[in-house]
Amino acid sequence: MDKSDLNEKKLIDIVKFLTTSDLSKYNNGNLLGDKTGVSLFMFYYAMLSKKEEHYNFAFEILEEVAGIHSKIDVIPASISKFGWLLLHLNQKGIIETDLTYNHEKK
Repeated sequence: MDKSDLNEKKLIDIVKFLTTSDLSKYNNGNLLGDKTGVSLFMFYYAMLSKKEEHYNFAFEILEEVAGIHSKIDVIPASISKFGWLLLHLNQKGIIETDLTYNHEKK
């Protein structure tokens, strides 16, 4: 087995772990160690695997994180990493989103 085969196997192992784990334990507040990081990893893996189920899983996590932030009255420090994630995914063409903020209440 060559190095690229080992790398691919390791990626598959990581994806299997993430897609079958309880992701609530990934709420520790840093970019690469919580659901935001899991979403980022899964979006990139979806591009590599070209499988829609991986993209859908990444998007599910992203929506969950967005839902968490929309329910909080106080702006947590983690909002900046969520904003960075949206900006990064948008700039790379992985997702399309309007990142403008409308501060006027309707």
